[in-house]
Amino acid sequence: MTFKSAFSRIAGSIVPPARAEVERAYLDRSVSRNDLERRQREIDNGKFHDL
Repeated sequence: MTFKSAFSRIAGSIVPPARAEVERAYLDRSVSRNDLERRQREIDNGKFHDL
């Protein structure tokens, strides 16, 4: 493991993920088209706005 990869791994555990990453992960976990559309509406309505 290089110093850069070790540092990135440590920094990644300290710095919270960006809002876009959280939203994308939430959408990726949808199980159907209806679920995806519902999740998109939740995001549009501010589900993750405090991140």
